[in-house]
Amino acid sequence: MILSDEQVGASMPTMSAVPNPQMIYTASAGYKDSIQLGSVRRRVIRKDPTLMGAEWSISPHTDGCPRDELNGRSTNGYVTCSLHDDRDDPRSWARANPALGTRITFRHVAQEMASMSTVTFDRERLGVGDWPTEDEAWSVISKEHWEACSMPDPGGATRPVVFAVDVDPDMLSASIAAAWYRPGLDGEIERAVIEIPQGCHRDGVAWAIPRLIELHRKWRPAGVAIPRNGPAAGLIDDAEKAGIEVMKMSSADEAAAFSLIVTTARNKALAHLGQENAPGMWHAVARAETRDVGDGGHAWSRRDSESDITPITAGTDALWGLNRKRRNYDPLKSIG
Repeated sequence: MILSDEQVGASMPTMSAVPNPQMIYTASAGYKDSIQLGSVRRRVIRKDPTLMGAEWSISPHTDGCPRDELNGRSTNGYVTCSLHDDRDDPRSWARANPALGTRITFRHVAQEMASMSTVTFDRERLGVGDWPTEDEAWSVISKEHWEACSMPDPGGATRPVVFAVDVDPDMLSASIAAAWYRPGLDGEIERAVIEIPQGCHRDGVAWAIPRLIELHRKWRPAGVAIPRNGPAAGLIDDAEKAGIEVMKMSSADEAAAFSLIVTTARNKALAHLGQENAPGMWHAVARAETRDVGDGGHAWSRRDSESDITPITAGTDALWGLNRKRRNYDPLKSIG
């Protein structure tokens, strides 16, 4: 767990003359100084074909998850989020411990939770590591650029508005994002605002179309963007049956959308609600990875990212749709 890259560098060459050599790492979840273990884990997550990796762990709550001291449980840190696994839920224990119910008893795990500190129990029993990933966090848009785009109160949305929908690869959650332009005030430049409307980043997928229909009726958006090659593609037919005209995004469109949001953020022409008001999008940008598209293009990688990044993928697609629709926007069509 505290193996250094120097130690690996000193020992790995000893295997160079061995036929079909194998190096096996086993450990509990890591610490901040688990440099080598963290590096190997990141390679596994990115599907390095030279590695086989297996991890039994929960999807832990983040600092941005909502907490309620009246309705939450102290054993779960008062977290009331439904997008991640609760530390005091036996179903979470089973996810991180295949032997639960056979060699490991529920009673013993409950005693461990009562006896250990929160950090220790989460690491040793639930596989939650404090991984040394800061060197690779904010690998696409820097924290400084994203922070500079923070605007907790951009004012009410103004038409034209474009919505976009995206879904997690495992169909565990989905997000609906909105994009609109904020006029330049007091000498400021005009900014494109991306946000997740209330109740539009939730677990599951069944809620997405009914909520999208509500938003469509209220706002009469200039467009609704959905990637046709991603996990959200299954929603296109239902959206069109509901009378919603869908902007079906190709992989090339997703690459163009990615380039647009990165450029807009770096030029400080983008606005979002900030870490406190939009923690889901903040954490998504911090942990998002990219994939190659076509000849030198890039797009967000839902599969290779360590956590749910649908808030930023949906926001990116909404910005792309807004940029395209604004050119031919007719304000009279939004009235009714």
